Amino acid sequence: MFSREPNKVSLHLSHTAALAILWGESVYRDRYARQYLQRLDLSEGQVLMESCNAICPWYSEIIVNRKFYIRKLLEQYYRRAKGAFQLIILAGGADPLSLEALDRFGDKLDRVIEVDITDFTAKQYVMTDIAPELAKHIHFIQADVRDRELMKKLEVFADYDPEKPAFIVAEGLSYFLCKIELERLLFEFSSAKKHNMFVMDYLLSDMHIGAEYVSIPRQIVEAVMSYISDMPSHYHYQSYSPDEITRMYENNNCYTSCFYPQSIMEHCRKGIYAYFHPDNDGWVALSAGNV
Repeated sequence: MFSREPNKVSLHLSHTAALAILWGESVYRDRYARQYLQRLDLSEGQVLMESCNAICPWYSEIIVNRKFYIRKLLEQYYRRAKGAFQLIILAGGADPLSLEALDRFGDKLDRVIEVDITDFTAKQYVMTDIAPELAKHIHFIQADVRDRELMKKLEVFADYDPEKPAFIVAEGLSYFLCKIELERLLFEFSSAKKHNMFVMDYLLSDMHIGAEYVSIPRQIVEAVMSYISDMPSHYHYQSYSPDEITRMYENNNCYTSCFYPQSIMEHCRKGIYAYFHPDNDGWVALSAGNV
């Protein structure tokens, strides 16, 4: 929902949407991203964040690392691009990556498409109010990423061009999609010239998580779900080994698939191993490959 005052647009976020922004707040340094954050009402996420911080006080490091590295990979893709390209953000929620990317890479990035199952109206209003010249290049599509008609909707309603290179961000998706649904997304965005880059984060299976960290993701998920739901239940989320993800890319004729654990992302961001190191890489990894 959103409220609009004279000459000002504001956006009230739900518990989980606010939590994601609060956790990743330090990575939003772009001028428009900062202006955008100032328009957000994040109050719904404060108590939830405190509950999660009681489990792991530095949990935000996981979110900041992955957001930082996604932006780094996008910058690398931009530098290698010989011409115009597209940015596709799947289930982007309230994240301001669209504005950041257009502000930094607008000489080559000529189209951004955001897909989310929730209504984008409020976000669109805020972005247009802050940066109208950039926002006009952002196309918002309300759809479920599992929709078998998704690609047709992107082409019809957002002018997605399958012949033009695209950088696809699937952040926070793999936990809630089954393996077949995730593979279908990779297949749908595959290109004959392998000029698309598909980036996603994923939860590592228990055997790939250090003993002292293995219970943290489960406790965080339980804390979040119990806070937003009155129904007692066991919450299942998908996890993978790096080899499973590599095979998933290879099954869709991806000629290169890269594995980025937390230690790599953190060291690139900070220049040190603070919370993660090669012998204990945490529980969330990032993958990227040309499809």
